[in-house]
This record gives sequence, structure tokens and C-alpha cells, in this order.
Amino acid sequence: MSLSSVELAIIGTLGGAIVGGVFTVIIAVINKRSEERKHYRELIVNASIENWKHLSEISKAKYIQPMSDFIFHMVKVCDLALDKKTNINNIQQKLDEIYEINNIVRAQSIKSREEKLI
Repeated sequence: MSLSSVELAIIGTLGGAIVGGVFTVIIAVINKRSEERKHYRELIVNASIENWKHLSEISKAKYIQPMSDFIFHMVKVCDLALDKKTNINNIQQKLDEIYEINNIVRAQSIKSREEKLI
């Protein structure tokens, strides 16, 4: 079965349109996910900054943890809140992990601060 030149042109055009459409959809999905991640990061950083500002304004302590500690904590808590696998059976374990990680980050911040004071 041989195809005429018109039929080949139609098939080629449709094939090209399909391939182009598939790539357009893939690029749109990648861009959307990238924008969502960017928005998520901006939201976390802004919430962390506001939390840090509030604490620094009301605190009478001489030392307030660095803002990076607040950002790190907020990232972990937001990840937990948005994790679809989080449930009543595993949330305590996940919170304990976050607090343990935060303690390590806090200890490192204190160590770095002390090294700078020396």
C-alpha cells in the first residue's frame, strides 16, 4: 500500500503536531512544578523571617538563635505538614526527628557563635 504525497504530508503534519504538543505539555508541567517549589520556598522563608522578628522583638534574652535556624525549622515543619504519609500513627516519631535535627542545628549555631567570640 503506497501513500500519496498528500497523505504523507497530512501524516507528517499530524505527527509533528503531536510531538510538538507532547513536548509543550512536558515543559508546562516542569515549569508549573518549578513555580510551585519557588512559591513554597518563598513562603517558608517569609514565615521564618516573621517568626524570628516577632521573637526578637518580644524576647529579653541576650542571645537569639540565628535566622537560619528558624528557616531550617520551618522547612522541616512545613514538609511534615504537607507530607501525605503523615498520620496519627507516625506524627510523634516525625516530630521527634525534627526536634532532634533542630537540636543538632542549634548546637552547631552555638558552637559557631562561640568560635567567633574567641
